[in-house]
Amino acid sequence: CAEFAEAGFKPLVDKYVKTGRVSYEFRNFVRDPLDITLSLAARCGGPERFFPLTDAMFESQREFFESVQATPADQQAVLQQASGAEAIGAYARFAGLQPWAAQRGLPSAKLQQCLSNQSEMDRLVQMNTDATTQYPSFSGTPTFVLNGKLLEERTWDKLEPQIREALGS
Repeated sequence: CAEFAEAGFKPLVDKYVKTGRVSYEFRNFVRDPLDITLSLAARCGGPERFFPLTDAMFESQREFFESVQATPADQQAVLQQASGAEAIGAYARFAGLQPWAAQRGLPSAKLQQCLSNQSEMDRLVQMNTDATTQYPSFSGTPTFVLNGKLLEERTWDKLEPQIREALGS
């Protein structure tokens, strides 16, 4: 996802979405509690801030993962034992999400509210279920569906020709 965000998102939006030729819908597909944590934070700023926060998260993705992996073993046990909002809060702390979000204009209290929103967590998990139910061969991210067909292409250089073909151009 981070690779596509860097190389493909801007040309997709500029060449196809803004011109009205393509409709683009972003759906989170969360693999683990850290993905849920980051997705909750990206959604926390509302629709107008979603893509800027998501882009910034992709840029910081490696640091988030490294911070969580660098958590001392005794504290890693907290991650293994926690569930729900407790797990999300622990991942946010270990990833350094609060200062990161504050630097991007997302106040701590608002972030905490979003990270403890069980219905939003359930919604993210439901997106996974919906994706794998509708497309049984769905295998990860990024994944693109074009005119109802799940594509194998995961990079912009392979996706754009599929878009052009679908548009007849």
